[in-house]
Amino acid sequence: MNPTRLVGRVRTCALAALSLLLPGCPLSDKYFIESDSIQNVGGFKGVGDTSVLAASGGSMAGTTSSGGASTAGSSPVATCIASQCSGTCCNGTCVDDLTNSPSNCGSCSTPCAVGQACVSSVCTSGWSTMAPPPAGFVAREMAAYVGFGDRLFVFGGQDVNGINLGDGAIYNALTNRWTMVSIDANAPSPRRLGTAVWTGSVILVYGGRVDVAGVSFSDGAAYNPATEKWSAITKSSTGRVGPIGAANSSQAVFWGGWGTSNIFLGGAERIDLTTSVWQAPTVADPGIIDNTAYAFTGQYLLSFGGRLGGTTKTNGATSYDLISNSWIGVPAVTGASVVSARWGAFGVWDGSTFTVWGGRDETSAKNNGQYNSVGNWTEIPYQAGAAPTARWAPARQTGWAFARKTGDLLFIGGQDFNGVCLGDGARYVFGSGTTSGSWTPIPRWNATDDHQWGAAAYIGGALVVWGGRTGTGLASNGDRWAP
Repeated sequence: MNPTRLVGRVRTCALAALSLLLPGCPLSDKYFIESDSIQNVGGFKGVGDTSVLAASGGSMAGTTSSGGASTAGSSPVATCIASQCSGTCCNGTCVDDLTNSPSNCGSCSTPCAVGQACVSSVCTSGWSTMAPPPAGFVAREMAAYVGFGDRLFVFGGQDVNGINLGDGAIYNALTNRWTMVSIDANAPSPRRLGTAVWTGSVILVYGGRVDVAGVSFSDGAAYNPATEKWSAITKSSTGRVGPIGAANSSQAVFWGGWGTSNIFLGGAERIDLTTSVWQAPTVADPGIIDNTAYAFTGQYLLSFGGRLGGTTKTNGATSYDLISNSWIGVPAVTGASVVSARWGAFGVWDGSTFTVWGGRDETSAKNNGQYNSVGNWTEIPYQAGAAPTARWAPARQTGWAFARKTGDLLFIGGQDFNGVCLGDGARYVFGSGTTSGSWTPIPRWNATDDHQWGAAAYIGGALVVWGGRTGTGLASNGDRWAP
């Protein structure tokens, strides 16, 4: 079986994928992080230190990567002299024609994303294919992943034979290149359905399991992309599979998830990254809320809908304050919901507004949503032919929402009510003043893959979706979209 392409063409998202259970072992291939820098990544303390944070930064070295980027449309010269340049001098480079230069589209220092062309001074929109990962980084599903800066971090998961994986890779959206993550003695053990969060300096990989009947992991590790080093973190009191995670520069919280044999878990635990001490929220934990829509503001973890106790749908909302480690006494999402009770809705925060869209109940998938910006919910109506069709986002399987900037949202993937995976979506831009908000369709990604249990992020001006399952096969390819 070729792991790069798919085996089988079953078009129904199989909820039974959790049952692919075989123990595994990590790969040992070693690649170096490419030499372009990561902004705002901090240093990392060594083995035996109780903190996973440090104040100083580190450099990146090495050359091994895959993929490439286009530099067409300009003629570099050592020093651009206007009288000798037939086009325009842009940062010391003579650009022949700004109307078709991907690096300077329409004006100097206005680059198009990788895979986009510059036509008549405008970057073209649409899907393109991501570069393949390095050899040895096999097709996988159920990996831990997180976007940070212009990059997507992917670790672990399971391969097509159900073997757990213990390696990782980072995709750079600006260069369309992959690099392998360095693995050392402090790296997490092979696992599926771990959760990854970015603190601004390190990536925490926490939780997961070996198989559906196995005990959920309560351990993890922190990876510093600047130093390419791992540091183990202390164990939490409760192991969690696929929990919701959120982090700031000094704290991280992991909420809910599953326990052994897919039992729903309530509760949350916060780790102080300076002391490595775990602590449960002090008051008012909401208990089990299955498949809730959620978003993180940088301080508050907001949620809407879900199934209370794993059974009863709701259209209520909750909020958790990461700093105070409390579910009350924070600016909760208030006001009565204007959409019906549901679970599996998409959720996204854009800097000022918490938006939810879609979801499902016992009888249908939903094609409406609402947003909350000043304590009250306002409905976002369905716009035929432009808004996403009715769909929901089963936890960790498919369906993602991202904010390009304040008031500019992307929704992609999900399932319809019959369990068919969807590969299209839509962009919603809020209106201003008397102007109404508007939807613009996002067509299906190029590949025939479903990317179920795959990884997705909005990084470097591009929406990327990679890996995952279609029917009986896995893919190591991915797709990227730029507006």
